[in-house]
Amino acid sequence: MLKEGEDINESFKNDIKILDRIYVDITIYGSFNPELIDRLSKEWEIPQNYMFISSFGKNFLYQISDLGGVRLII
Repeated sequence: MLKEGEDINESFKNDIKILDRIYVDITIYGSFNPELIDRLSKEWEIPQNYMFISSFGKNFLYQISDLGGVRLII
C-alpha cells in the first residue's frame, strides 16, 4: 500500500500493464497478506506451496513463514 505522496515507479507500472494484458480475467483487490494468499489458493484451487511471490522489501509486514508455504523468487 502506498503512503500519501508516494508514487509507483514507471517500470513497475509497465510490468502491471503487461500482466493485465496476459491475465485479462484476473483482478485482485486488497492488501497482500496471509489471508489474501489463503483466499486465492482456495478460489483458484492452487496449493499455497505452488504459488510464487517476488522478493519483498525491508518494510514487509510478514515473515515468509507466515505466507502458507508460498515460494520466494529472489
